[in-house]
Amino acid sequence: MVILLAGLSPRWSKNIPTRMPAVPTGPTIPSSGGFIIRWVKASGRLALYVIPEWAAIALLLGAVRTWFFPFIHHPLGFGIWACLGLAVAGTLFVIPTAGEVPIAEALLATGSAPGLAGALLITLPAISLPSMVMTRLAFPVKILLYASITVALVGIVTGIFTQWVF
Repeated sequence: MVILLAGLSPRWSKNIPTRMPAVPTGPTIPSSGGFIIRWVKASGRLALYVIPEWAAIALLLGAVRTWFFPFIHHPLGFGIWACLGLAVAGTLFVIPTAGEVPIAEALLATGSAPGLAGALLITLPAISLPSMVMTRLAFPVKILLYASITVALVGIVTGIFTQWVF
């Protein structure tokens, strides 16, 4: 997945003009003071915009997670549609670092198919909707879409391969 993203992203962004990320409007940061004081002020100003944005998107995704995961305990176990759904959900949802391992273990402990856990192990740590929203000013939308689609597709292939092997 890393090779696909790193190798093909420059091709997708050839004709996209580069631009500097827009700085949120607000009071200007005075250039007086030492480096540490300026850094704390700039970080605090950035946190005023990023943290609420991240929290709002994470809460919204948490509210709709019931509709993303109704098929986990389906008696048929693994299915292409279930793998597709979990790969897309894993691409969108935000989790803490290394949180994908307990999620995969819980899926396997409840009798879910190994392919579903495999799809989530690839997609959950790679990218999330909050990270895409927060970096939308630094990266072109075309690149963010390419990255999210690539992660989801690699998750689907991994889920199918995991199911086939195990």
